[in-house]
Amino acid sequence: MIFLKMYVFNTEECQELLLLFFIFFMTFYQNPELQIKFLKSVLNINSESKILDVGCYEGWHLNELQKISPKIYGIDINKPKTELKNFILGDVFTTKLEQELPEKLDGVYLLAPFFGENWNEYENLFNKLNSTLKVGGKIVLDLYFFNDLNVGHKYQQYKMLPEKVILEDNERQEDCMFCKRTFLFKDWTREAIELRWKSFTQKQLEDLAVKTGFNLGNIYYEFDVNKIGNLEPSDKKRRRVAMFEKQGRHF
Repeated sequence: MIFLKMYVFNTEECQELLLLFFIFFMTFYQNPELQIKFLKSVLNINSESKILDVGCYEGWHLNELQKISPKIYGIDINKPKTELKNFILGDVFTTKLEQELPEKLDGVYLLAPFFGENWNEYENLFNKLNSTLKVGGKIVLDLYFFNDLNVGHKYQQYKMLPEKVILEDNERQEDCMFCKRTFLFKDWTREAIELRWKSFTQKQLEDLAVKTGFNLGNIYYEFDVNKIGNLEPSDKKRRRVAMFEKQGRHF
């Protein structure tokens, strides 16, 4: 094992073989171009649209949609590595969005939100977003494909970026999806974090909408490629997103 750590894992040939292993044997689901096409369609984004990206991270979706409208905004608790236009640095739960945003929004989207399994956080968040939206404004909430998995189901997936590889070990728990995410950097150092995504039932989505002044609209399955890796070609996991529309009055 010491030999592997000192020699094999530090050779370029080994690194390339490991990356090829990740590509072929681990699951991969994401198609950002398809995601952008979906958001443009369901939020009816045009040159005058005012949209907020909650948890915009490094701003890939934000940058792409700003090519259509200059009034696309992003908020994240962490500062991105590159400068983003219309970026708000802050916690969406505590930031005074009405002061940061110049006008009411047409839509908000939350992709893979990492707010944990605490149900109250979503209710608080939707109440806050309600005040930023026009009547008829929409929220797109990413539900991933967790409801297609039985409790106890485990799977792995990866994402390759120029500066690092991200590996995930995921387990479906009773009310959430638990994720241990490991970052492998070019110098072969690593960092691990733990995340939990809320898993919603249909009833919970309906209750969330009623309590926060929205109508629950469609549940869409066209947001992403819904594709499984080479070892599981017959799997039927479907990434869902839910659409909420702001009602005329909310008390």
